Amino acid sequence: MKKLFLTLIVAFTTVCGFAQGNSVVTDYHYRSGTVHFNGRFTNGTPQDFPKQILLIFRNEFTNTEVNSLVKVDADGTFASDVYVPHSTTVYLRADSYTGPLPNDLYFFVGDTVTLSVDVAARSTSVAPGSICYWVDRCRPIIVEPYAKSPYGDLSEYSRIYKQGRKAVEDYCRNTGKVMEKVMKDIDEGCFVLPADINPIAAEIIKNDAIYEGLYMMMSLRSMYNYTAFYPEFDSISGRTVPVKNETFEPLDNKWFYKFLKKHEKRLLDNPKALLYSVAGSLVNCAEFGIYEELKFYSNEIVLPVTGGTSQEIQDYAFGFVMPTDYDAQFLQAVLPMRNDTLLTVSDYWSLAMECSSKATGLSANSFMGQWCMMRGIFGFKIDEHESSPDYAASYVAGTMPYITSPILSHHFTKAYREYVKKFEVKTTPEENLATDPVIQRIIAPYKGNVLFLDFWNMGCGPCRAGMMEQRNFIKDMQGKPVKFLYITEDKYREASEEWLGKTYIEGEHIYISSADWEYLQAKLRFIGIPFSCIIDREGVLHRDMNHTMVIEYFNK
Repeated sequence: MKKLFLTLIVAFTTVCGFAQGNSVVTDYHYRSGTVHFNGRFTNGTPQDFPKQILLIFRNEFTNTEVNSLVKVDADGTFASDVYVPHSTTVYLRADSYTGPLPNDLYFFVGDTVTLSVDVAARSTSVAPGSICYWVDRCRPIIVEPYAKSPYGDLSEYSRIYKQGRKAVEDYCRNTGKVMEKVMKDIDEGCFVLPADINPIAAEIIKNDAIYEGLYMMMSLRSMYNYTAFYPEFDSISGRTVPVKNETFEPLDNKWFYKFLKKHEKRLLDNPKALLYSVAGSLVNCAEFGIYEELKFYSNEIVLPVTGGTSQEIQDYAFGFVMPTDYDAQFLQAVLPMRNDTLLTVSDYWSLAMECSSKATGLSANSFMGQWCMMRGIFGFKIDEHESSPDYAASYVAGTMPYITSPILSHHFTKAYREYVKKFEVKTTPEENLATDPVIQRIIAPYKGNVLFLDFWNMGCGPCRAGMMEQRNFIKDMQGKPVKFLYITEDKYREASEEWLGKTYIEGEHIYISSADWEYLQAKLRFIGIPFSCIIDREGVLHRDMNHTMVIEYFNK
């Protein structure tokens, strides 16, 4: 087994480090590195200051959450070199501090970010000079072309999908026109930015302005396409199955794919997409809107347009997700490949890419396509089979030939090394929560049990899919000292209860205030959902745990 791991690691193509440029974005900025984060809390007493600041962000290559703790001294000062997997937006939390903290500081590899927090005035500021300062200052410029377009405020995209197919298509065409105007202005030097802006920050802002339109367009399309099916509980099988919405009208994909093809090099095959200040949102949309075959689901399957019936989706998509507009020929070709050998994985990718390219006219192996593939492997497929290193190794080996970008190859290698390390070294418990008042208030009724905590909300598709996947598991654990606690904010109670009533998801459904939610985010160190953890019978927290791992802790 170790030999296979070693062979896989050696087989990857890696690229040597790069020196940081002063005026242009280089490959260095796509790499892991440190950001010097420092600053001070002022106009308060030591009792007013937090003891530490929690920085929460994501590794967008692997779709996994990362965090870092920064110690705050008694005089309110703090300084730390924060490791980030790539340049990204970070979110700040401090469980003992009630004042405002920034939610979106942009950490650029090699940068220095100096934050001042005035406790009395309840205000924050970033010192001039950093990339973070410029990105924050110029954010309004990013959305301005879309908010003040000739077609109305296009930034209000989230409500359009309820108005039907024509409204969605009109919106997308108008957004495409604004995007083309933004790209033309950038190419001709007419995109207005502050005269003294840092040149690297200028590149990021221009990049953001282009991708903002693509994000809104793909987000809206995904929202609308989700209405193609709805979940319905089948009392005979005891499962929730996707049922086709007979009133659904498919979008004009030909126009959308033609638009993307026209700008493919810039929009889909451009490593600078990584510098989009909220890169995860963009790639998430790409996974849902363009590269369905590169995204792995475990239960709730919704595809925009399909040549098959809902039963076909249920039967075959649990192993793989079908490409957009998949045909009967592809379906028959993939059937013998389910849960088979190493060659199976590689052959599936080849077939899926071929099928997708035929349907869309786009290259399935573009930079964005490879990015989505990588996130699917490390964020979903390997995570689902945490306890099966052979399965993970076969999936990585079968996928490796299709990760041809040097940047992505570097991160692919790094991610697999970290997976191997995590597997070989048992995760140690982090903290005893027996004295935490908020957590104890929530878990008190379930004392004496191993507790699986799952944080979710209705807007999170993977959250709902995971909950449905866990239904049979919960039934199998009945009668044992194990409780499944599904936690969401009280403001989502009505929509949550309606959905839960349709899906028959057992477990303990807990609704908490927004203040308690933010407190738990800081205490348990998470920002993205779904997030799950285990609290054992002694009140000890175990992070990075999925629902199947409760058996191990129960047996202990």
